[in-house]
Amino acid sequence: MKKLVVLALLALIGVFVTGRITLGEAGAHRFLMTSSKLTDEGKSDEICAMIHEELKFHVIDRTGPSTQEVDGGKQELCALTQTSITALQLVPHDKETTISKLAVTRDLMHPWTSQVTYTEDQDITIRGANMTVKTTSDARITLVQTLTGVKLLKLDAEIWQAE
Repeated sequence: MKKLVVLALLALIGVFVTGRITLGEAGAHRFLMTSSKLTDEGKSDEICAMIHEELKFHVIDRTGPSTQEVDGGKQELCALTQTSITALQLVPHDKETTISKLAVTRDLMHPWTSQVTYTEDQDITIRGANMTVKTTSDARITLVQTLTGVKLLKLDAEIWQAE
């Protein structure tokens, strides 16, 4: 009986420690920068692997002449990711991504999840055209630790053209 209690306590401690490492600020930043790096490398399949099957997302895009709102699940976000990556690969460019105002909230009753808010500034410079497109987004995401790694479970974002 004593061994069972010790094992249960160790398992509980393991869940909290793993969550703190993978779902805390450093883990959230690592997740976001990995996603950005995979985008730069054109690896949409790997990005889709970072998305939970039950993902729900809502994006308000104010970067064009009219506001677009997109809602969906994993399939829709993977399709949008593939389309964006394909379009970017057609144009020689340099991309710089900066994450700021990163804040992580965790619930002791759900140590395998974290709520993350952040601002992302992105500068895409089109080589040879002397043109830079700057966007800023405010996002709220939910990350969840699964047996296969950290996954994106929820995304709410608003994107606009920066000056």
